[in-house]
Amino acid sequence: MAVQREFSVDGQRHGSLPAARATDLVITEAADEVLVYDTERHDIHHLNQATAVVWRMLDGRRSVDELIRLARIELGSAVDDTAVRLALTKLDDANLLDGPLSDEFRVSSQSRRKFLKRAAIAGAAVPLIASVTARSAAASLSCTTPARGCNIGSRPCTAPCVCVRGVCQAP
Repeated sequence: MAVQREFSVDGQRHGSLPAARATDLVITEAADEVLVYDTERHDIHHLNQATAVVWRMLDGRRSVDELIRLARIELGSAVDDTAVRLALTKLDDANLLDGPLSDEFRVSSQSRRKFLKRAAIAGAAVPLIASVTARSAAASLSCTTPARGCNIGSRPCTAPCVCVRGVCQAP
């Protein structure tokens, strides 16, 4: 169950931030980064230091302002509102939050581009997640034939399959 609450910033009520997801995950911490295997979706996520710091702090009770303040302590003064919101957006996109992220906390693609340009110049911590989907054993053994058939030279089959008379087959 997601732990969330509403909070007030500058006298205005804001929606809640979800907690970091903890179920169906295998988490490996390595130096300043985190590797997360989602056993439900079979996705593997590599969280860089900036994203990992934000993810660790998501308890469903902290505000964005609190996350910014704490992230600055961990990462330095180059962390701003956009960096934290970008980390939240990427965590939500990777299904690593224990509930949906409200649109008010997401960063638009235009804001992302502006932030990345600004961060590159300033050398700021940029939140990143690299994700891949782990193929199942059955999918790894399935063969696909290119649309016009296969041949050894120009249209090979996907591994571990081999081309036999124009058709991809398991060895």
